[in-house]
Amino acid sequence: MAAQIPIQNLYYLLCYAWGLPEQRDWVKVDADSCPAVLDLLSRLLTKGADILLKRGIAKEYRTHEEEIAGIKGKLELAKTIKANRHREGKTICTLDDLTGDILLNQIVYTTMYRLLGNKDLDKNVKKDLLRTFRRFPKVTLDNPKEGKRIILDAKYYQEMFVSRFGVNKNLRTDHIRQIESYVKNQEDPAIPYTLQTNGIMVYPKTDIDVTNKDYAFGDHILRFCTLDLGQDWRLIDQRLRQIIQF
Repeated sequence: MAAQIPIQNLYYLLCYAWGLPEQRDWVKVDADSCPAVLDLLSRLLTKGADILLKRGIAKEYRTHEEEIAGIKGKLELAKTIKANRHREGKTICTLDDLTGDILLNQIVYTTMYRLLGNKDLDKNVKKDLLRTFRRFPKVTLDNPKEGKRIILDAKYYQEMFVSRFGVNKNLRTDHIRQIESYVKNQEDPAIPYTLQTNGIMVYPKTDIDVTNKDYAFGDHILRFCTLDLGQDWRLIDQRLRQIIQF
C-alpha cells in the first residue's frame, strides 16, 4: 500500500510552491482540524478573508450615471435637457463611487459562497467560514537581486532509476534531456547569470534515497535527488534548503 502524504506536509508544500512560506503557520493543520484537502483550502480562505477584513478590503472607483436632485459629480447637461429632467429640479450626473464590489472581492465572496454549499465540507470548517462570509461586504456573485537562477522540476515517479534486465540502474534519459533543455533554453547572453543557471530534478523518496547526484552540463550543474514527503514538514523545509545549495 502506498504511503499517505500527511496533510500538513501538503500544506507546507503548497506554501512553498506559492512563494508564501510565511503563511505556513496561518492555520492549524492536522487530521482533526483539516480532515481533507477541501477543508484545508477552506481554512486558508477563511484566514485570508479575515486578514482582508481587518486590513480593509481592496476598493476601486467605479463610474456610473445617476439621476439625482441637484448636481453631483460631472453634470451631463445634454442628457439632462434632452430628458427634461431639469424641469423637475433633477439632473443626470456621472459619479465616481469608491466601491468594494470589484473583481478581486467578487472572486473571494463567490468562492466562500460556493464552499458553503458544498456538502463535503467539515461542519466546523463551514461554521468558521460562514462567520467570515457574513462579515464580508456583499459583492456581485458572478532571485534576480542575488544574480543567480535555479530551475527546479519535481517528478512523481515510483522509480527514479530505470534498468535493463535488473542491472545497471540509470537515471531516466528523458528526464536528463528535459532538465538540460530547461537550463539551455533560458540562457540569455544579456543576463550573465543565466549562463550558469543550475537545474534540479526532485523525486519523492521511495525505496531509494538519493542525497544529491550532480552532473556537469557545460557551465551548468544538473542535480538529481529525492525528498521524503512523509517526514515532518520542518525536516522537509531543511531538506529543500539543502537541495538548492550548490
